Amino acid sequence: MLATKTTLHELLSTHGYQCGLWQDGNRVSYSKVCDSALRLAESLSAAGKGRVAINSPRADFVTAAILACQLADRELVLLRGNTHLESDVCSALGASALIGEELNVVSVEADGSAATGFHLLIATSGTTATPKIARHSLEALLGRVRRRPNRCSPARWLLTFSPASFAGLQVVLTAIVSGDEVVAVTEPGVTALTRAAVELQPTHISATPTFWRGFLLTAATSFAKIPIRQITLGGEIVDQNVLDHLRAAFPMSGITHIYATTEAGAVFAVKDGRAGFPAAWLETGFEGVRLRIVEGVLEVQSPRAMTGYIGGESKTGPLTDGWIRTGDSVTIRENRVHFLGRVDTVLNVGGAKVSPEEVESLLLDVPGVLEGRVFGIPNAITGFVLAAEVVTDVPDHENLRRVILSCLTARLERYKVPQLIRFVASISTSQLGKKRRFDGQA
Repeated sequence: MLATKTTLHELLSTHGYQCGLWQDGNRVSYSKVCDSALRLAESLSAAGKGRVAINSPRADFVTAAILACQLADRELVLLRGNTHLESDVCSALGASALIGEELNVVSVEADGSAATGFHLLIATSGTTATPKIARHSLEALLGRVRRRPNRCSPARWLLTFSPASFAGLQVVLTAIVSGDEVVAVTEPGVTALTRAAVELQPTHISATPTFWRGFLLTAATSFAKIPIRQITLGGEIVDQNVLDHLRAAFPMSGITHIYATTEAGAVFAVKDGRAGFPAAWLETGFEGVRLRIVEGVLEVQSPRAMTGYIGGESKTGPLTDGWIRTGDSVTIRENRVHFLGRVDTVLNVGGAKVSPEEVESLLLDVPGVLEGRVFGIPNAITGFVLAAEVVTDVPDHENLRRVILSCLTARLERYKVPQLIRFVASISTSQLGKKRRFDGQA
């Protein structure tokens, strides 16, 4: 692990400034990022004590803010673009300074006594109210970050996640540790990211399975032009279907799926090309992490976990005697632990519980279905009506609808079969690139 007594600013200086960020197609050298960080650190030191907040979709700004706050020994609250940085929100978070749109410091009246030195505070949700924020030490965040061996060619990462999210932050920190480049866009969505990939040729891409399916469809004619060496998946259930399609499309690339949460940190990585993870890890653990299943839900005990919540939330949050209840339902099949879905996405359909992820995994196995989303539509009588969106290149939608219903009816209880099937050009996702599980979800 990286010795964190060395500042991130010094790391970039050590690697040299020949690399940098590509923000919306424009190259921003690490030299410029570091210069911005130094100026920002001076302004923060002059602004007094307390937490600092930034609300920017730009990876270059977020990187400069991280470097500056380590130099100034200040806690940094990373908020996503949909969070309103109003004074009452910042005051509730104990933020005494905001980093503005021009990397300037705006003072806020707030008590700075709650700050505990340099930490990164990551929002688990972003709303108009006070967000739920997990505090992480830099040591914990760097726990699974590996410096690229000198013998390996420089890497260029496509940043598909918000730089303020846990997953996005892992990409940014990985690039800083090895002096690698990052390609980032402020416009969300597969189309803009695919365009950036074709233009700027990333070698490494970390993304949700939903992104990868969209990428396989959008960039189908451009695979040979993108020199991808490493494929990483995370943020959602990684099923065998998407792993097999990625292996077929990129036979020479490494493929890894990561299990991580904002609260638990980076938990483990699976590289054997199979969905789920070995059941033996429940007994042996993995890289210092302990794993167990309680009432069908995965719990973890990790040295890379958050130290607690801030912003009015319980300091222990989901922790019980050091164990974090992840909220992910799992089952064991053939010596493998498989993820079934999130506890908080289970839908009440006429009094029966339905996991949309379970239905979706079978939907994606139907011939002709290129991508799909299973979700709930609120209903005054049944609670929810189950629905599905389907992306296909099959012209006869009505026949495919019959095939889908036949396949799902043969493998599922009747109440789990979607009553409504929509054929769409692309799948609706959240800001984090994840599928929405009910209509109206942000």
